Amino acid sequence: MSLHAPKLTKTMRAAAALGPRLLVAMSAEGEVNLATAAATVAVGVTDVVGAALGGSIDVHLAGAVEVVYGGNVALGADLTAGAGGKAIATTTAGHRVIGTALVAGVDGDIGIVLLGLRQRV
Repeated sequence: MSLHAPKLTKTMRAAAALGPRLLVAMSAEGEVNLATAAATVAVGVTDVVGAALGGSIDVHLAGAVEVVYGGNVALGADLTAGAGGKAIATTTAGHRVIGTALVAGVDGDIGIVLLGLRQRV
């Protein structure tokens, strides 16, 4: 699937070394760290280039973007944060959802998420 969609992207500071295409949460004003749990409010996905601790990193806040999957993901699944900042499927009430999977995949695949922050009910 080719991806040429407009995105809302903001440059932030990395609170830790961050890899590409991972879910992040705010750790301070203008600063992000990995989002590693379904209860975490993930705000976006890192760009295709990571960043060292304290470095600048582009974070996609809206749009259809590439993300690393952390497990089996079905087309249309709600995605939340999992270990290592990877996106995992969820059907659990109360989980923070970062968006909807636009392609199916398995752990380690680079999938596509349509970002839309919400909480599952």
